[in-house]
Parts: sequence; C-alpha cells; structure tokens
Amino acid sequence: MARKTKTDALQTRQQLIDAAIAQFAAQGVAKTTLGDIAGAAKVTRGALYWHFDSKEQIFDEIWKQQSRLQRVLQEKLPRALKTTPLRYLSEVFIIALRLIAQDAQQKALMEILCCKYERCDSALDDIEIHAMLGMNNEMLEYWLRRCIQHGDISPHADIPEMIILLRGALSGIVRQWLLHPQRFDLAARAPALVENLWHMFPVTQPQAEY
Repeated sequence: MARKTKTDALQTRQQLIDAAIAQFAAQGVAKTTLGDIAGAAKVTRGALYWHFDSKEQIFDEIWKQQSRLQRVLQEKLPRALKTTPLRYLSEVFIIALRLIAQDAQQKALMEILCCKYERCDSALDDIEIHAMLGMNNEMLEYWLRRCIQHGDISPHADIPEMIILLRGALSGIVRQWLLHPQRFDLAARAPALVENLWHMFPVTQPQAEY
C-alpha cells in the first residue's frame, strides 16, 4: 500500500470533520458514534483514531474551523460602512441570518449548536455568539459604544444588558427557524427582523431600508 501523503492525511481529516457535522446535525452529538462518523466519511475506524481521540475532540475542531461567516463579512461589508456603526451592526446581523438560511454547512452548524448539542455547562456561550454573529462580546461592546458616540443609541443605554438582549433575540430567531423553517423565510425577512431588534433600545435615528 502506498504511503499516504500529508495532503491525503489532511483530506481524510477534513472528510471526518465534514461527516461529523452532518451526523451531529442529523441525530445529535450524544447519539452519534465514532463508527457513524467513520462510516459517513467512508474511512476505517483506525483512520479516524489516527486523527482524533474522541468525539469531543472532533466537536472542538469543528468550532476551531468556524470562519466562514468572518470571510463572508469581509467580502460583503464595505469598509465605508464602519463610519455608520448602527448600519454596520445591522448588516452584520443580516448577513449572519442569511448565511444560516442559505449555506447548508452553516445551517448544520447552527442545528448542532441550537438544537442537537446536549449542553452540560455554559462553556459554549462565546462560541455561540461568534458562530452566529461573527463577533465576540468584546467586539459587540465596541460597536455598541460606537453607536452611542455616533448618536444612534442613548448614552444612558446599558451595554451589558443590550448584549444579553441581542444575543437572546437572535438566538431565539434562529432556533425558531431551525425548528420550523416552513413558517417563515429567514433570508427574506432578515432585514425586517434586525430592524425590529433595535426597537428594544432607545435609538435616536431611524434605520435605513434594505
């Protein structure tokens, strides 16, 4: 048997990660076995164990690779938009929601996180916000403070509470759609949903139409 090259090994590793995403989304993390993942990837269990020691290690690797949204944001968001922070944040949220609705792998990742992952603690909170919005709490706080400086949000607004409310609202929207996608078109309604998010806060300037 010919010795596998580094390229072959990397390809097999990615096959296993892609197969794990599909299996986790279909039947949940707890119910998926390493045998299920190896079978879906069409590799032996020995090949799987050469790359990963456990299901948890595969799960961790999935989230380390979660960079699709960041690339899309960089491609679609004009640099000039950063001078209007409320518009910038709105566009980030709209792009994130549309990507979840239209990109099969992103949808599968959200299904795992929102519906098929049996949580034992709150360690995934930061992963969730990064995966869903392409930002961590520090970045959200930065842009919300920019909104206040720009006059879009009242200077009396409580930033930590705003972050909690935004995260809860966006997570709820995504969960509702994942559980009942036939009820509404997430991609089409994303701009209106995001515009209405800001109605929870004292905003001094109206949102532009998308």
